[in-house]
Amino acid sequence: MPAWLEKKVSVGNVLTVFSIIIAAFAAITTWRTEIQTRQRSQADGVRKAAAEVVAKIERKYEISQWIFEDIQPDVVAATIMAAEQNSPTGAQHKPVDPKDDDEIRRSHVFAARDFLYKQIAEAHQRNQKRQLDEQLETSYTSLYSYVPQARKFTQDAGRAMRRADSEMMMNLQTNVQAQILNFTGNNVFDRTLLGNCLRWAVQSTKLPFDQTSSLIVREVVDALTPILSASDETILRALSEPGRFGLDRFATTGELTKIDPSPPPGPACMKLPR
Repeated sequence: MPAWLEKKVSVGNVLTVFSIIIAAFAAITTWRTEIQTRQRSQADGVRKAAAEVVAKIERKYEISQWIFEDIQPDVVAATIMAAEQNSPTGAQHKPVDPKDDDEIRRSHVFAARDFLYKQIAEAHQRNQKRQLDEQLETSYTSLYSYVPQARKFTQDAGRAMRRADSEMMMNLQTNVQAQILNFTGNNVFDRTLLGNCLRWAVQSTKLPFDQTSSLIVREVVDALTPILSASDETILRALSEPGRFGLDRFATTGELTKIDPSPPPGPACMKLPR
């Protein structure tokens, strides 16, 4: 074979080899880019899911506090009803005279108690509906798909919130009832003082609920915030090592914090249990 042909074939072979190498390099680069893109997408998905849980539980806390504002008009209405100057149904009545029969006075006060008890229950139902409408209880499902161990953590957080809410409701109805019924034996009915006692009872119920709810939210936020700022590599490594996210145990039980209520606004106010 002529030398020039051998040289030409050799150059062609070299070019072919280079072409193969370049193609392989391009394929590897594309493959690595696709892997990095998938990994980045997965890490971003974890961050997004964690951020959604943080946002939703903070929103849940915010909505849970609305009940105390919602019932303020009802507190005023119940105070007026107890004095029987006006009823929620719009019927007009004469003010209670100190000389009236004690049974009449008691019936007015009991009617106010029943009215406020009912209004608090309805305000709580509206509150629960707001949370359902915003799908706060289902916001954790996205995080489960990435971090299965987060399921129990977030479920325990939800149970703690519900426990605190349930205990608050029981205390709220009990405390306002105690203030109203405490006025059944008063010879001179002081509507202003009853209103002050009721508002004091509501505020005294709110404080421990607010503090306990804040602790629950803070534990969730403190646990998930590191995920939001973690690198892709840290998140991906944690996904392959169960327990690395630190979501194995939720500590806050939801039992309301014991707080001594502020001094009552007057001696006629019923003392609240600690």
